[in-house]
Amino acid sequence: MAGVARQNILSFVLVGLVRTKAMYGYEMHQALERQTALGLIWHIKQPHLYSLLTKLEAEEWLVGTEESNGTRPPRRLLRATRQGEAEFDRWLAKPVGHGRDFRQEFMAQLYFAQQSGPAAVEALVARQTAACRARRDVLAANLGAAIDRPYDQLVYAFRLRQMEMIIDWLALCPHVFTGNVEHLLH
Repeated sequence: MAGVARQNILSFVLVGLVRTKAMYGYEMHQALERQTALGLIWHIKQPHLYSLLTKLEAEEWLVGTEESNGTRPPRRLLRATRQGEAEFDRWLAKPVGHGRDFRQEFMAQLYFAQQSGPAAVEALVARQTAACRARRDVLAANLGAAIDRPYDQLVYAFRLRQMEMIIDWLALCPHVFTGNVEHLLH
């Protein structure tokens, strides 16, 4: 998106939800409230969701059609536009840059990749693993260079171990999606 520093990650999640099946805002909210799938990592208040959906329509990532609903107010059925799908695909192909964003952003990417099958999961995991290894190497170099700064050493050591844990966890992902959950238990 031109002119915007960083799109809200939830914007990509919402586009992803309606890529293959048009949905109402309420359905999208329900998908994010369940304690399964995306609901394990995302929670959003309904007014915020509707505000974001309006913004995504204005940015032409989503398009809605109004449907009458008997005596109730009309509902908007939303679907992704070509522009929204292109932005979503770019986001899905881009590795998460920081450990602090991993829990929500990568998990959302993984959710959508698994819908496309094991090859998509393997490609996503391979890209993310390469990015994490590069980040780990930078953190290790920063740790080594912080020899006179104990606090900085602790911060770099924490971030380095976090990145190493993420790399180890990434190695589990393809196994789980092929049905081999034994790796999670050990």
